[in-house]
Amino acid sequence: MDAGQRFEALLASGKDGALLRFSLGMHYLGTGEPARAAGHLRRAVEQDPDYSAAWKLLGKALAQAGDPAGAVLNRDPEAETRDPQPKRSHHGKK
Repeated sequence: MDAGQRFEALLASGKDGALLRFSLGMHYLGTGEPARAAGHLRRAVEQDPDYSAAWKLLGKALAQAGDPAGAVLNRDPEAETRDPQPKRSHHGKK
């Protein structure tokens, strides 16, 4: 039984959690399954929105899965609401 199978067995037994989902995401990213990894990483950040490593890995998984826009938004949860153009003062400085 490989690591992915052990993690999946834990998940099937009802032991769901952000760390387990992160571990599954890392495993599937390492085996070349970025879309599957992204699904687990999304659950990890839903369960623990402050899990910065999971946010970063989710961005990487989405980029590898061919969703660069999703990767940018998911690496920075506030990116969607932030003004993309910095404000300038009347003196021309940021």
